[in-house]
Amino acid sequence: MISIHPQPETAQITDTSYQTGCVLISGGLLLFKFYSTWHNASYYCLAVASQRPKLNQTIETPALYEPAKAERRKNGFDFLRLLFAFLVILAHAPVQLAGKAGRAHEWFVRFTHGQYTLGDMAVDGFFLISGYLITQSWHSSASWKDYLLKRVGRIYPGFLVAALFSTWLLGYWANTQRVGYVSSHHIAWFIIYAAVLQIYSPVVLQGVAVPSVNGSSYTIQYEFVCYVLVMLLACCRKLSKWVVLSLIAVLILLALPGMPLHPPVALLPYPHIFPLFLLSTPGRYPRFFLYFLTGCLFWLFRDRIRYTGMIFAVSVAGFVAAILVSSLAFLLAPCFAYIIFFTAFRCPSPLHHIARYGDFSYGLYLYAWPVAMALLWVSHNQIGVTPLILFTFIGGMFCAIFSWHLIEKPCLRYVHKVSNKQI
Repeated sequence: MISIHPQPETAQITDTSYQTGCVLISGGLLLFKFYSTWHNASYYCLAVASQRPKLNQTIETPALYEPAKAERRKNGFDFLRLLFAFLVILAHAPVQLAGKAGRAHEWFVRFTHGQYTLGDMAVDGFFLISGYLITQSWHSSASWKDYLLKRVGRIYPGFLVAALFSTWLLGYWANTQRVGYVSSHHIAWFIIYAAVLQIYSPVVLQGVAVPSVNGSSYTIQYEFVCYVLVMLLACCRKLSKWVVLSLIAVLILLALPGMPLHPPVALLPYPHIFPLFLLSTPGRYPRFFLYFLTGCLFWLFRDRIRYTGMIFAVSVAGFVAAILVSSLAFLLAPCFAYIIFFTAFRCPSPLHHIARYGDFSYGLYLYAWPVAMALLWVSHNQIGVTPLILFTFIGGMFCAIFSWHLIEKPCLRYVHKVSNKQI
């Protein structure tokens, strides 16, 4: 049984530099991103459009579309994913320190009148990029087995090590009731949860406002379900432009009632019957499907979409309007998608090589929360928000570097070796 302890008295955020730091850091990054992409739009538009591959391939049998290594890195996806991972840290810090009340201290929440957060924007951006790249991965795979092998090899190794770190290192270390913590019962449940990309913790953390060993990892399961969705659509010969567009239209309609910008979590009740509860909250799937399939649609229409400064400006205006006016929520996914992919394909060339030493965004996303929990537990919840953000980023990057070089990269090499043998 999971022990439920009363939450401690939440800390009050008194660090006045937090607001200034948030505005300077996140605002500066976003302004730099928008300015740089706008400045280089006219220069890159004709050159990149002329180099865009035009493929004649069927959906039912994955075509061996494999862009050159240099071509795969001619984008800013690595930079954007690192940026989104940092925005997640920025959004979680006040909540980790002061509970749900801390969310009111986020400047972006106040700007959108509570309708949108930096964390929402970061997660939506992750799913948009993932939808684009995963659809490309399907078309570069020899078969559905090859595709599934690559997806499992990319997600599971890093996640399993992060789950071990969160549950059996952080959870055991920060728990005062260690008797019976490591038992066959808890180990069995840990394996069951890990198999479906969830993190099981025998007890909740004590002495912190949010007693979770890893509160951000829940999205990994939803993302892998999206991977499976692409495979199922393709195997059923339904991974086409108009089928995906129709699904997006239905998902947008589901997003309009209830919560203003996302499908309501209460759309479907949380299942408490085993094994249905392992699927997390069903009401969240429409939101994640919407953004993932929007990214998928941008890949399917990659030979038709033109990334110009004028459309970019219109998309920025539509995005701002959508996060401020709930009746314009249907504009959020397509406008945000265009902003992301315009930035990825028109950003300055130095950002193309930001991940030359490794892809650390996945590891940073997985380890940032447990690192922050460790900092809060050691400091007895008395650390300021700005130091929490800074040290969480440093500690998370250290764990991400470890995860990439010792776990993720070796596993990916092995998967590619097996995949090449199958071909």
